[in-house]
Amino acid sequence: GNCHLTVLCTAFNHGEYIEQCVISLLSQKTNFPYMVLVHDDCSTDGTQDILRKIANDHPDKLVLFFEQNNIFQKGIACYAMVEPYLEGDYIALCEGDDWWIDKGKLQRQYDYLSSHGRTALCVHAGLIFNDKKKVFTGRQSSGNEERDFSTEEIIRGDGSLFPTNSMVLKRDCLIRPDAYMGWGVGDYPLCIYCSTQGAVHYMPDAMSAYRLQSKG
Repeated sequence: GNCHLTVLCTAFNHGEYIEQCVISLLSQKTNFPYMVLVHDDCSTDGTQDILRKIANDHPDKLVLFFEQNNIFQKGIACYAMVEPYLEGDYIALCEGDDWWIDKGKLQRQYDYLSSHGRTALCVHAGLIFNDKKKVFTGRQSSGNEERDFSTEEIIRGDGSLFPTNSMVLKRDCLIRPDAYMGWGVGDYPLCIYCSTQGAVHYMPDAMSAYRLQSKG
């Protein structure tokens, strides 16, 4: 279609959180069309029922992809499964127990990426939410300066520099060479790969929230 960006949300037994997450993804204020694709890896806790209910209210924007068997256990990356269904030039990522806290987040990152063609990945700071205590306990941040990060800095950062829920990348960077797959973590090698394909740009504003000690 004419969709400019796909938000890819990965869910597994996130029944307690998935509604807050997906509603935050659908509530972005943008001047471009985008869609939200939720990949559920065979949840058994009612996550899928909640997703069906939300999809009924947002049929134009929300696409559901349900696995019949858990693919994570087989070592299959969900990116490979959903790739044919992704639309637009950019992909935004968020896991089903995290959420976005700024309704202008997507527009800001889209504007930056579309006006800086050599940038492959745009990220930002986030808040940390302690799920047991139900309070925000800090920031996941790589400083207070808006700037680009080099491949070397990203490797040294050991995967902790940027929240996954902050990542918006060029769609061609999502499916990457085998050398960057199968590490047991998705986002660290993805950041490194993006940095070899273009600039990685960081914004210091906290526009998403990461749930610590969540279930699922």
